[in-house]
Amino acid sequence: MSWIGEVDEIKQDAEDHDVYYVVLRVLYTARDLSLGVQYTEHAAGDAAALTGKKQLIRSNAMVRCYSTDILEVIHVARMTLDAANFPFVDPTQFWLREDIAVNTANEKPLSDEPVAIQVSRRFCHGDCAKQGLYLPERETARFCPECAHWFHSECLGTPLGTVQGLRSGDNGFKLPSWITWPGPQCNPALVDHTTVGEAVSMITLPIERGNNDGTLPGSPQWAVSLESFLISLRNDLVAGRYAFSFAEPSWSNHLEDRLAGCVVPPGDDDTLTAAMSYLNVATNNPLSERKVYLCPFDDTHYI
Repeated sequence: MSWIGEVDEIKQDAEDHDVYYVVLRVLYTARDLSLGVQYTEHAAGDAAALTGKKQLIRSNAMVRCYSTDILEVIHVARMTLDAANFPFVDPTQFWLREDIAVNTANEKPLSDEPVAIQVSRRFCHGDCAKQGLYLPERETARFCPECAHWFHSECLGTPLGTVQGLRSGDNGFKLPSWITWPGPQCNPALVDHTTVGEAVSMITLPIERGNNDGTLPGSPQWAVSLESFLISLRNDLVAGRYAFSFAEPSWSNHLEDRLAGCVVPPGDDDTLTAAMSYLNVATNNPLSERKVYLCPFDDTHYI
């Protein structure tokens, strides 16, 4: 039986210095665990659900083997629930949630008994309909940059309105600058009407994961995540930090550089192309269809 392990320690044999052995921490896949921990309807308390053929979950089961017994070295994307570490993940790539772990020492993980999965960090808010659990392959979540907290989209309640409606209406709300931003205040010679429109559209994109609620028709449910890109872009545009011109090719080159710096793996041209394509799909989504919500933690925050 083959399994996946995370290298915890590499040691040299005390007697034969040409021999090395590796201490591995077992990483489970969904098929390794009983159904009792794979779906939210079975989860309770501090248990978390595990889903997806490519998701891995860390255990406390430690195994020692010779380095020559390792069949293959694979790349595993590490993820947390913060905006800074949720990279672009191809649907064929293994990925590991850093904030959950299986509490078992059983080296043969498949069992008829439920296995508790410890959660080190909660998701959403106290009235969350899903007990603070998040499944990136099934659910959509939104981020409040001011609270630095994620919420299930369905736990946000009734939308306050749309981006277009809030921008155009005299509604009495004190709107954040990312909604009201009129465009760059710079030399007109460095501005192109098309790129300015794209910039206004990008700055008002929701910072979210999942996109499986119909917000962006045809978009992948979890294959790409743009929040680290969008957060930094919002901050720079609102603050007037323009290290580029709003005209081609400077604008497109700048976007590619940003994506390559915070979303896609370095040197991965195919992933960069896919991310740019996805960004174009998102940007073309009408402002009239972009729902805005109030933050459950603070009703002066807009998400």
